[in-house]
Amino acid sequence: MGTSLAGDACPIFGMHGDAEACAAQLICLGIEPTAEQATCTTADDCPADDYFGNPDCVDGHCGSSFCSPYCDELLRCEDGFQPAEVSGDCLCIPTEVGTSTAFQACPSGVTNADADACAGGLICLGLTGEDRTALCGKDGDCDFPNGDCVGGLCGFSYCAPYCDDQGACDEGEPYTLSTGTCVCIYQEPTGTAALGDACPFGNVGLGAERCGADLYCGGMWAGAETPACSVPGDCPAIGVPWDCVQDHCGWGWCQAECTTAGGCDDAAATAYVYRDGGCMCQGVEPGARAAGDACAFGMLNPGAGPCAAGLACVAVGPIRLTEQGCGVPGDCPAVDFPGGATCVDGYCASTYCAAPCGAGESCEIGFAPVTVDDRCWCQPVPAT
Repeated sequence: MGTSLAGDACPIFGMHGDAEACAAQLICLGIEPTAEQATCTTADDCPADDYFGNPDCVDGHCGSSFCSPYCDELLRCEDGFQPAEVSGDCLCIPTEVGTSTAFQACPSGVTNADADACAGGLICLGLTGEDRTALCGKDGDCDFPNGDCVGGLCGFSYCAPYCDDQGACDEGEPYTLSTGTCVCIYQEPTGTAALGDACPFGNVGLGAERCGADLYCGGMWAGAETPACSVPGDCPAIGVPWDCVQDHCGWGWCQAECTTAGGCDDAAATAYVYRDGGCMCQGVEPGARAAGDACAFGMLNPGAGPCAAGLACVAVGPIRLTEQGCGVPGDCPAVDFPGGATCVDGYCASTYCAAPCGAGESCEIGFAPVTVDDRCWCQPVPAT
């Protein structure tokens, strides 16, 4: 135990050897000076903002260390720190304090790099790094809060306030970070577009009306990996309001949250479920696909058609199982990809129609319960 305070440098990974160890109730964290970090001759070569204000240069690479306090009982941090999940704990990581107010832009990587840091009591959230896939030519192509077009890709960032002690927000809507911290995220304005109508989503549908009350806009940004196009009519015929942006297909349409039982309040809608998490009601009329059959889920099994009334269409993947990837659906193990397996650009995936579980998470013979977001569906069991 030493005397270094929250945010001070501390000895770790061969850095800051002259620094004191952290005081009681603080943990020494750092960025290890590996080959992936910036090169340097001295610590002055390392951007202080990228290394939490305590850069060091070891063996020609930048690193950093700092004393980190634990988050408080509401999983928040004092001004000058923001929550981060470290080995399952909520710890407070140093951050710059500026003057940007709630929902104004803040610097996040290359996104809004010229903006001022968030004022106290706010956390900078945004879309940065590899998550930036929506193509753009200018900032106006990015329908995001404080959208920023950098290097031909959309990003965004804004200062998010903490929720109040009861988990509510005066502005925005409550959202729980991976740390368990409740923050108020940006909330889209309400429009008049109905379930299934086109809506602005990232870089597509920019001229469309926003979704009405109790609906939200979802879809697929136009990106380098989406189908190529010259006009929307070039995009695959899967029943969505396609847009063609920067020579690539994308769409946005209004959808609704699923009920607690996993169904849809609108009889003309169908529930779509990502097995990794997420359930949405889309403006797709129920079809004839039976429980266990493949179903059309966006670009997955587009020719399969929709599930019968009362069934949800569940998607598994896409997942790249090996470096070379799959070549045909048969390369995707049925035990991992039940229902209708498919191989898309080397990635395995599957879709299937699923009935809600019965009492006690019971399913008919040939099906097994699978729980997603506290909702239970019956997944087909492959024949052995």
